[in-house]
Amino acid sequence: DSAPEQPARLNRITAGVHSALYVGLLGATVGAFFDEETPAGGAVPVGIAAGLAAGLYVPRMFDRLKWNDAQVRTMGAASVWGGVIGGLFADSVKKEDTSARHVLVGASIGATLGGLGGAAIARKNQFTKGDVALVDTLAGIGAVGGLTLGMLMQPAETEAYSVNSIIGTIGGTIIGMVAAPQTNTTQRRMLRVAGVAALGGA
Repeated sequence: DSAPEQPARLNRITAGVHSALYVGLLGATVGAFFDEETPAGGAVPVGIAAGLAAGLYVPRMFDRLKWNDAQVRTMGAASVWGGVIGGLFADSVKKEDTSARHVLVGASIGATLGGLGGAAIARKNQFTKGDVALVDTLAGIGAVGGLTLGMLMQPAETEAYSVNSIIGTIGGTIIGMVAAPQTNTTQRRMLRVAGVAALGGA
C-alpha cells in the first residue's frame, strides 16, 4: 500500500528542501538589516525560521501544480546556482568593504532570477532527475574549478576568485544543459562522478 505514495512523498521532500533554501536565504537577507553592527544576529534566526516555515508549507503549492520531482529539481537547481552566481557577483563588483549584506542581497536577487528561469524551463518538463544531477555536478565542478584556478593565478585582487568561479559555474551549467538531453544519466552515477571529482580535486 505504501509503494504508490513514495514518488509523491519524495516530491514533497525535494520541494521542501529547495523551498527552505530559497526562502531561508531571503529571510537571512532581510534579517541581516536588523542590526547594523552584527548582521548575523538577525540573519541567522530569521533565515532559519523562514526556511523551516517554507519547507513545511510551500510544497503544497507544488502539489497543486502537479509538478513531478524532476520539475521541482529543475527549478530548485536553477535557484541555487543563480544564488551562487549572484552572491559571487556582488562580491566581485565591490572591491573594498564588501559586507555580508552585499553578498546576501546579490545571492537573493540571483536566486530569484534563477528560480524564475528554472520555473520556465521546468514547465516544459524536458529534464529528468538524472539530467538535473548532471547539470548540478558540472556547475559545481565549474565553481570549484574556478576558485582553484584562482589559487594558481594568484591575482592581485581577491575579487578575481569570484569572477573565475562565476565563469566556471556558468560554463558548467551551459555544458550540462546541452549535454543532459543527449545522455542517459542517473542521479546515482552523477553522485559517483561528483565524489571522484571531489577526491581528485582534493
